[in-house]
Amino acid sequence: MDLPQRAKLIAATLGVWGAALAAYSYWVLGSVPLTALGVGAVIVAASVLSTYEESPYPEAARVLLEAYAANVARLLEEFGASEPASGLRARGSGRDPAQRQAS
Repeated sequence: MDLPQRAKLIAATLGVWGAALAAYSYWVLGSVPLTALGVGAVIVAASVLSTYEESPYPEAARVLLEAYAANVARLLEEFGASEPASGLRARGSGRDPAQRQAS
C-alpha cells in the first residue's frame, strides 16, 4: 500500500474515531473538552483527505518555507536565542532542581 492510500485510510479512521468520540462525549458524558477533541480529529481527517497528493505549485511552497524559516531566524535573533538551551536552574540557587529534591 503506497503512502497516499495509507494516509487516506488513516485519515478516514481518524475521522470515524473523532465523530464517535464527539458524539459519545457530548451526549453520554457531557464533556466539552472531549467533544472538542473529537471535532478536532474530524477536522484534521477532513483536511488530510482534501489535500492534494502532490503540490500543484512546488516552487511556491518552497518559497513560503524559505520565508517562514527566515522569519523564525529573525525572531530568534531578536530575542537573543543564539545558543541552545542547556537546562533550567532554580531561581536563587546555583544547584540543579533535580538535585534539590533529592537532598
